Amino acid sequence: MGYLETIEQGFGRATQSFIGIINYVLFIGSLLLGVTMMITDRRGDNLGFNLGKWALILFSAAMVITIAKEAFDIA
Repeated sequence: MGYLETIEQGFGRATQSFIGIINYVLFIGSLLLGVTMMITDRRGDNLGFNLGKWALILFSAAMVITIAKEAFDIA
């Protein structure tokens, strides 16, 4: 196995790990923002910005990454 192939495999593993971490952060962030939105809506608090919009953006980004991972067989 050559030096370049070893580097390529290392970068491949690092990329998979990075994508996995970002995917989990996006999912957890969207869940936290969604829960926060539900709590503030029940209490009538106004946080000054729309958490629901950000939760939807984070969830959409996480779904796109997950679908791309499955489509390109990265998972």
